[in-house]
Amino acid sequence: MSREDGFTIVELSFACLLLLLVTGAGVTAIRHYWKVRSVEAAQDALVADMKQVQARTMSESHPRLYGLRLSPGSTPAAGTYGVVRFDYGTQTCTEIERHTFDGGAYVSAASFAVLNPGPTERCRAQIAGAGTDQFVFLFARGSATAGSATVATAGVSKTRGVTIDGITGRVARS
Repeated sequence: MSREDGFTIVELSFACLLLLLVTGAGVTAIRHYWKVRSVEAAQDALVADMKQVQARTMSESHPRLYGLRLSPGSTPAAGTYGVVRFDYGTQTCTEIERHTFDGGAYVSAASFAVLNPGPTERCRAQIAGAGTDQFVFLFARGSATAGSATVATAGVSKTRGVTIDGITGRVARS
């Protein structure tokens, strides 16, 4: 009698099922990691753009003022932001560029002090669709409009914040 070594169909099925479960758990963990990382990257991008706008205001100085227009929303298409320029001489506000975050992140909330009368109300009136948007302006003297913004990604409960101190103009992660 010869004995043949090998695996039964039950053993092979069990090994395939185990492999499928481990792979599924790994894919889910990696997907969650990338979504959390996209929120952190969005926070970093927002901080970097605020600091860049602050440097631009300091280099060009009066009568130009630069800031960000934040359009909070609940989706990446709605929760965008842009760079604006306000000219005190002509009292005009222009949106220079518009940004979206990579990885499905978006601005989910924002609240900044209103400079009224002044740049905030002028920008809301002069830029199409900006009636309820939030504006943060960074002044050449180092101060800013105080407030905060929150970025999020769909499907993940993690959010990240950015705050600006009105007196010092310091931009910080929160």
